[in-house]
Amino acid sequence: MAANEILTERRGAMLIVTFNRPDHNNALTLDMANQLFNITKSVTTDRSIRVVLLFGSGAHFMDGIDMRFYEGDIDAALEQANKIILPYHSVIREFRSMDKPVLAAVEGRVTGAGMSLMLASDLVIAARNATFNCKFADFRSW
Repeated sequence: MAANEILTERRGAMLIVTFNRPDHNNALTLDMANQLFNITKSVTTDRSIRVVLLFGSGAHFMDGIDMRFYEGDIDAALEQANKIILPYHSVIREFRSMDKPVLAAVEGRVTGAGMSLMLASDLVIAARNATFNCKFADFRSW
């Protein structure tokens, strides 16, 4: 598990959550999904945190799920994708129901999983260079 794929920083009552894989356009991995789930769980119960800011390091917010695990066996890829879904969807649900605002500062690519995280936020600030793409596909049709 790469501990530095998601960074957190406290600034007063704000928690800044930074996706930190700029060399892969911050594409979501299973480790990142689990880290984000654990961070979100602790934010929900921490009364000293009043707002969450999502941010991507480098030139992109998040370019979807890291597709490198789709290069081999399709069954293994589907299994890996299914492992990401539980923590990732839990984060989306928690963002939508938590009683503190979630802000997203986006630039560059905002794709797939990144777009869902952005849309689950309460407020989005988008740079002029931000591009948006759902990028979801049905892998069973390949």
